[in-house]
Amino acid sequence: MNTEVLYREINPLLQQENSVKDAAEIHGILCGLFCGNNSIAYSQWEYEIFSESPSALVQVKLQQLFTSTLLQLNDSNFSLQLFLPEDSVALVERTAALGNWCQGLLLGLTISGGTGLKGITPETEEFTTDLLKISQVGEFILSNNEEDEEAYMELTEYVRAGVMLIKEENAALRNPGVPTSLH
Repeated sequence: MNTEVLYREINPLLQQENSVKDAAEIHGILCGLFCGNNSIAYSQWEYEIFSESPSALVQVKLQQLFTSTLLQLNDSNFSLQLFLPEDSVALVERTAALGNWCQGLLLGLTISGGTGLKGITPETEEFTTDLLKISQVGEFILSNNEEDEEAYMELTEYVRAGVMLIKEENAALRNPGVPTSLH
């Protein structure tokens, strides 16, 4: 799945649906729900992001994203792609989307109904503190210089790796005694 193309398709559709959340945030919510409880249904996620059922077109696109995200999170190579705007979009917009993504992840973990953030290691606790800080990146002034671009890329990779850490820890908490790739 080309997430950049799907992002360009979904974000305007969400605005047409009068969604208060953008595409990055809803993907963060989805990842948080999956990390907290790997067996959630599409309808649970839809319920968390819409007050009313979205149009059939939006449902089709979101179901594609749902399925693709589940496959990526369960891939042994951890192929998760954060659902963010493409690189040609201004850095300030991409950074704001990353902040929204992190906010969504924290929300999804909180409402997951699974283990969420209970019993996490100090490393994961530090990561969730960092997520909270990243979710507030809209407050920073950025330029489109090489240094800021590099920092953005490192930050997205840090978030991506942290998601895997949370997923693995929560899987271990849900299934004690079952080895995971991190334990």
